Amino acid sequence: MNFQAPAFSDMTSPELFQQLESTLIQNLSLAPRSVALSDVDFSPGAPLKFRLMFFPVSEMGFNRSEVIRISSVLANQIYKAPTQFGPYYFTAIPYFASMHTA
Repeated sequence: MNFQAPAFSDMTSPELFQQLESTLIQNLSLAPRSVALSDVDFSPGAPLKFRLMFFPVSEMGFNRSEVIRISSVLANQIYKAPTQFGPYYFTAIPYFASMHTA
């Protein structure tokens, strides 16, 4: 996720990121503690970037329909982040191995 205009600069406050995780869990109908943020990068003049990871609770992985549902909600900006994070864009990385092999 990339937030283009966050309304804060203090990256040491865990409450902000806990609120983001909590709203993601609620809005995406996921189990508690199934969302994690990592690789936070916030440089002056650049967007706030981080890796967003989802963990299935009862299975070894997500099925295709769940991956499509979650990525669609984020990519189409149906999910609304807490206002202090500002507007965002989402770039997905492949979840399933390619059907084509080299």
